[in-house]
Amino acid sequence: MYFPHTEGLTLAEGAGLLGVLLADPRIRIVEVAEYASLRDRDQRCACDLVALLANASPR
Repeated sequence: MYFPHTEGLTLAEGAGLLGVLLADPRIRIVEVAEYASLRDRDQRCACDLVALLANASPR
């Protein structure tokens, strides 16, 4: 968010990667290292991030 650009993972690619990581029983914690709330005025990115984590977490 501080340095927006078009390179990097898409949400779909991130979801795929997160799914693979969470399938590994050695993974116990997922941490969001940075989120720039001041740049996410409509909270769209926050909603996308929450949905991504909720959908990827094991049930």
